[in-house]
Amino acid sequence: MALNRYRLADQAGKKNRKAMMLQKLIQEPDRLLGTILLGNNLVNNAAVAITTILAVKFYGEAGVAISTVFITIVILVFAEIPPKTLAAIYPEKIAYFAAFFLSLLQKLAYPFLWLMSWLVKLLRKFPIFNQADHGSHTLDSDALRAAVKASEQHFERDHYELLLGILELGSQTVESIMVPRSEIHAIDLDDELSEIVEQIAKETHARLPVYDKSFEIIKGELDIRELLQKHSIENLTKEKILDSLKDPIYLPEDARLVEQIQRLQIAERNMGIVIDEYGEVMGLFTLHELLSQLAGVIGGPIHDKIPGIVQEEQGSFLVSATMSIRDLNRLMKWYLPTAGPITLNGLIIEQNEDIPQPGMSFNINGYIVETVRVRGTAVDVARVYPYTESTNELATETDSGQASITD
Repeated sequence: MALNRYRLADQAGKKNRKAMMLQKLIQEPDRLLGTILLGNNLVNNAAVAITTILAVKFYGEAGVAISTVFITIVILVFAEIPPKTLAAIYPEKIAYFAAFFLSLLQKLAYPFLWLMSWLVKLLRKFPIFNQADHGSHTLDSDALRAAVKASEQHFERDHYELLLGILELGSQTVESIMVPRSEIHAIDLDDELSEIVEQIAKETHARLPVYDKSFEIIKGELDIRELLQKHSIENLTKEKILDSLKDPIYLPEDARLVEQIQRLQIAERNMGIVIDEYGEVMGLFTLHELLSQLAGVIGGPIHDKIPGIVQEEQGSFLVSATMSIRDLNRLMKWYLPTAGPITLNGLIIEQNEDIPQPGMSFNINGYIVETVRVRGTAVDVARVYPYTESTNELATETDSGQASITD
């Protein structure tokens, strides 16, 4: 009963004869339990009877008490606690060993087991014995997530985070993965042709959205590799670029991520334009960004490899406020709130309910976030003090909304 059902099913699928025999036994739990209990009770009752007869023969009436104490100790030590503990620790080894004997005993005890099965069916007609199977041996997404977390020590850290990331996909929306509008690399057809050609030549992304003057007028998706396979970069024209465009795919910002991934797969595309309920462009979703979110960055201190994050000597971090909160949480192992604004800049403005001034700080989920540089209507650079006992004490001393911290 302590067997790992999933590993057993895998072994049975590989035509392991003992695994197939065990799986057949487990598929009929009433008969299996009946077989085990029949053998168990036959041996225990026989041991009690024989011990009592011998004890009475040698010790008279006192032999009943002696045999009771003796056989209780023997059964507990040799038939209950140590054997069952051992079986719980090594369920597969013992179950594989016992499979043949249990199958044989089932055949020998068929009449008794048939009677027991009939009695069980009769009992199940009563409501108290007819409870629905709640799937104790099935895993929903929550149970699977809990199982992965409980097995964290058995995985490499990168594999562990990748598994959790995959399990989180079902509950995430397109907005949680998209590249914010302010960070999108795109081609503006209103630019001079020479500027567009230079951008294409230097671009590190394989696909770019193309718009005309405004992001609200998106012409399509440009695959740079396909474009340069058809035309040399010296002979590019705006007309050739327009002819190479694919119609844009629009994704609602609050749509479930898994469904939109399927949409892109069906359309054989890798990019979608994320829009809000009013049709305004909010960001860009790519399968490459999705893989980046899942896989993260492997090896080394993350802040040494990510542009926009610089660690200071006192342990704080200078962060580009245009970075998305989910990226910061994923890369830095922080827990900034993700339910509202997408970027750190948006989160700070939401906290202040106005454009903040340089030197203002905020307590956000136990993190002290200080505005370092403000440009126009947006925070450009912020300093983040990661959550520690000392920063938490400092945060509780300040006003819950904001406090003044100078450099």
